[in-house]
Amino acid sequence: MTQMTEATNLAQSRPVQSRLIQYWVVGGEFRDTQFSELTGPAEAVGPFASYDAAFKVWQDRSVKTRPNAHMRYTIAANPGR
Repeated sequence: MTQMTEATNLAQSRPVQSRLIQYWVVGGEFRDTQFSELTGPAEAVGPFASYDAAFKVWQDRSVKTRPNAHMRYTIAANPGR
């Protein structure tokens, strides 16, 4: 059996839920525009089952905080276990 076939068989034997990726929108207000230190706790919104759902929330938060140059959000993926 080839390595590819072994990997495929292993992946197919795991429950589907364990292979789902969760997406989170994370960020907050940073001390300066170097974006290396938050001024408070990080915000985390999610999990989302799809990148598109997370993107909509990211876009909404980014637009609402656009006037504040110290705010930054990103989409992070957390592979299912």
